[in-house]
Amino acid sequence: KTPFIIMTSFKQQQLIHYTEYPGAEPAIVFVHGFTCDELDWVYQVKHFGIVGQRIITLDLPGHGKSMSCNSSNLTMKAMASEVVTMLHHLRVKSTIVVGHSMGTMIAAEIATQAPDMVIGVVLIDGSRI
Repeated sequence: KTPFIIMTSFKQQQLIHYTEYPGAEPAIVFVHGFTCDELDWVYQVKHFGIVGQRIITLDLPGHGKSMSCNSSNLTMKAMASEVVTMLHHLRVKSTIVVGHSMGTMIAAEIATQAPDMVIGVVLIDGSRI
């Protein structure tokens, strides 16, 4: 399936890069760790794309292809809020959020901020959750 690669601005007027692969919901949203980017999830994207799931990968603010931002906007809550706003923009109805390392804290915060949308959370190699 052909991905939609988009860079857009949400709440804090920061450009955030994401890639959306069409498929069935629940959408699987992959959240990378500190100093990483969406490319950490290439094997997972390939697997879940084959089985027809809707997949969204992203570069958190200040990472990868997303724009650098003011360090005061790099809290876990602020980054989670950006992702939640992106999911609403994409009209995601239900999602499973997968986080790795620092992304586990953001994934947990996404679930807190959007409990009606998040039906599952997968935390991989996180700390201090």
